[in-house]
Amino acid sequence: MRERRLSQRKLAALAGVNPSYVSNWMLGQVVPSPEVVLRLAQALREPREVWLRAAGYDHLADLASPPGSFVEVTVEGTCLAGQGEALLEPQTAVVPEEFARGADFYVRVQGDSMEPDFPHGALVAVKRSFRVASGDPVVVQVEGCPVVKLWVDTPAGPVLRSRNARYPDLPIGDHEVVGIPVRLLVIRDL
Repeated sequence: MRERRLSQRKLAALAGVNPSYVSNWMLGQVVPSPEVVLRLAQALREPREVWLRAAGYDHLADLASPPGSFVEVTVEGTCLAGQGEALLEPQTAVVPEEFARGADFYVRVQGDSMEPDFPHGALVAVKRSFRVASGDPVVVQVEGCPVVKLWVDTPAGPVLRSRNARYPDLPIGDHEVVGIPVRLLVIRDL
C-alpha cells in the first residue's frame, strides 16, 4: 500500500470493504479474508499468490498460480452449533477450483458441534445424495436450514449425531437429508 501510495480509503474501495476494516488490518487487528486479498490482487493487477502469501494464506497461494484456479461460489447456508441458521441473502466465497469441482452446493459451519472433523468457519462442499450409511456425515435440513451431522443407526432407529458429546442426538423425524459432504475447506476467522 505504501509503495503505491494508496490511501486506506482507496484500498478499501478496491477491496470492497469499509475503511475502518483496512485501518484494523494495517494495525494487525484483523486478517483479511482470502476473498478480500484476491479482490485487491486483481484490482492492482498483481500476482495473486504474492498477496495470498503476504496475508498468511500459503495453502491457497500454491493453488493460485495457474490461471482460473479460483472460482466464486454461492454459500447457501450456515450451520450454527448443530442448529441451522438461515442466511437472509446468499453469500459468496472465493475458493480453489479443485474444492468446487463436483459439488452441488456449499454450507459454512459455525460453532463446535462437529469439531474436530468440521471446525468452526469451515466451508463444506456438498454433493446431493440420499444414500447414506451409519457413521456417514450428512447435510440435513433442520427447520429449513442446512446442518452437518453424522447419520447413526441405533436400535431405536437412525439419529443425527454431533461429534461433540455436549450436543444431544436428534431424531431423524421430518429432517430431510439433502446431501453428503465431499470436501472441506478450513478458512481462518477474521
